[in-house]
Parts: sequence; structure tokens; C-alpha cells
Amino acid sequence: MPSTPARTTTCKRCSHRPNGPYHGLRRIAFVKNWYLVRTALHLAIELHHGQPRESGGPYIYHPIRVTLKLWTLGIREEYILAAALLHDVLEDCEECFDKKMLGRFYALDARTVAIVQVLTKGTPHNADQYYGRISTSAVATVIKLADRADNLATMNGAFTEERARKYVAETKRFIMPLTMPKRNRSGQVRTAFEALHSEIRIFTKKAVQDFNLGNCKAKSANCHAPNRTDSKTRSANAPYFALAKPRTSASSTPYGSPTAP
Repeated sequence: MPSTPARTTTCKRCSHRPNGPYHGLRRIAFVKNWYLVRTALHLAIELHHGQPRESGGPYIYHPIRVTLKLWTLGIREEYILAAALLHDVLEDCEECFDKKMLGRFYALDARTVAIVQVLTKGTPHNADQYYGRISTSAVATVIKLADRADNLATMNGAFTEERARKYVAETKRFIMPLTMPKRNRSGQVRTAFEALHSEIRIFTKKAVQDFNLGNCKAKSANCHAPNRTDSKTRSANAPYFALAKPRTSASSTPYGSPTAP
């Protein structure tokens, strides 16, 4: 019997696999008639063109995976998914792209532009200010958590041991407090927070094992591993998010501060 010809592994019109993340997100955008997501997808592809991912493959697959992660976790707000697609463009494409172009030339939603600006690191980078700014917006926070989960899942083979140690320390110090329950999170966003909290904990533990970072506190003063002390000392030194009691009052907006989407 004649052999069956092998299926084409890439799309005839582009270099993406037909069953890959690009076409998956593109189908969702067309079925939902999401003009904003389609525009953000094509813009992200254009601006990240030629950029490689350290873990392998084109860089564009990273923001696409982040967006699909939010979709699978129940996020259905178009402007949030568009911001997830563009969360790195101002930071990685600053030489050929200006933040004013997002809204002026590409007709993007003002909320999407504001979120992307919140997620963009300043120069010079100040981690306390950066994560403090993100914490004021539940939407920016959930995108950052999805971004960090994808980075942790793909860091093996791309990070050196020293870089992985700093990244895990940063995750424990700044990212994990962002996953704690707050009164301004409800509905789609709250569900996503709960799932991403578990994922980041799992990926962080895996990174510690993969890079043999169990003794990271002894190796680096910047490592924020928890102290194994008695209960009184641990309570006294516990971070604020571990001691804070959940609030019961409702927020005026479902996704956080109206001034910082």
C-alpha cells in the first residue's frame, strides 16, 4: 500500500504550526469577533519579530502562552487579553516603538495601553516601585502572575544557577505577596489568582530542585528563603501578607483602582 504523506508541520501562510498557540489564539479572536485581540496579536508579532526566546523558539510564543493561560483560567475581558499580548512590547522594543503609538496609531483601548505601561519596567529599574505599582491594579497583577508562571516553567536550560537563584528570590519576595487574596478581586480575576498562586508555588519548588537551590540562603544574601525557626520568631518575622486578615468590605471596582487599571 502507498505510504500516507506526512502532514505539513507549518502553516502555508506563516511559520506557525496549524495546531500551535498562534493559530489557537487567532481562532478564539475570530470566533469571538475580538478586533482588539486580533490587532494586539498582529502588533506583537510585528514588534517581536526576530527576537529569540532564551528557552528556545521565537519570543512571540511567550506572550501568546501568557494570553492563552489567562483565557483557560476564565478571563474573557478583551482588553485584558490584549494587554497580556503586549505586556513586553514597550520594554523589549523601545528602540523602534514609542508608548504613544499604542493608542494613537493602532486604535487600542485606553485601558489596554494603561495596563501595558504599568507592566513596563522603568529605567533604572526599581523593584520596590515596580511591584508596588503593579499591586495597585488587579488586572496588571494577574497578567504579571501569568507571565511569571510561564517564565518559571521555561527557565530550566535557559538560566544559569546564579540567575535562577536571584529569580527565585525575587519571586518569593515580590510575586508571592501579589497572589494573596484581596478585597478588590472577584469573579474571573479571583479564579485566575487562585490558580496562578498554586502554579507559581509548584514551579518555584521545581526550580529550586532543578537548579539545586535548597541552600540558596547560605550562598546569597539576597535569597529570601523562609527561616526555619520556632513559631514565635516565625510569627514576629512573618511578612505582612501572612499575618493580614481577609477583608469583607466590597470594592467599588471589580478589578482594582480605577486610576491604575
